[in-house]
Amino acid sequence: MCQGLGSVRGVFGRISPHGGGAFARVGKGRRCLEALTWSYLGDWIVRQQDGAKRGEGGAEDRLAAAQELQRRLAAILEGDPPHDLFIRGKPVEAQPIGWAPDVNDGVRLNLRPFMAADLPGGKKGAGLLPARPNVHWRRDRGREPFREQEQFPWFWRDGEFTGERVNDVHLPVAEKLEPRPEGMPLESGASHGPRANLQG
Repeated sequence: MCQGLGSVRGVFGRISPHGGGAFARVGKGRRCLEALTWSYLGDWIVRQQDGAKRGEGGAEDRLAAAQELQRRLAAILEGDPPHDLFIRGKPVEAQPIGWAPDVNDGVRLNLRPFMAADLPGGKKGAGLLPARPNVHWRRDRGREPFREQEQFPWFWRDGEFTGERVNDVHLPVAEKLEPRPEGMPLESGASHGPRANLQG
């Protein structure tokens, strides 16, 4: 699902002129983002730390930008709001845990965590992306067929089924995990401690 991540290349262009090349060399989906966050960006942070110690011009600014980006990407891998994936047509127990994109859900929904908050110095409304894409998470037209409230609470309001095709819903990881049957695979490594690897 690196097509959804491909737009993040511009972010690395603000940190390194060769940043975008990582996407051509790593895998897809979660593994792509993990490699980007911990391997590629981690190595870049170490180089900037060394440069800052040597008094290299601009190294401290590049280091601060890279560390902030790494924190944002780590939050996406964890998947708590506002950096969560929400797929309207999937019940609570099947909602993605952390960054677990499904190409069948479409790029718009898989991009949402990357647009949760703008980077300092980035374009307004673009989040981690180099430019704001023409997407929205407002309610879509039409109505959904009846769905059970326990599995699809976002289609209900005040005890009544509305069927509104909402997109701007944020579910904490704990809320997604609660109804999962025992033994159901998470399909992501969320909450397994990536934040412990944050550098800086």
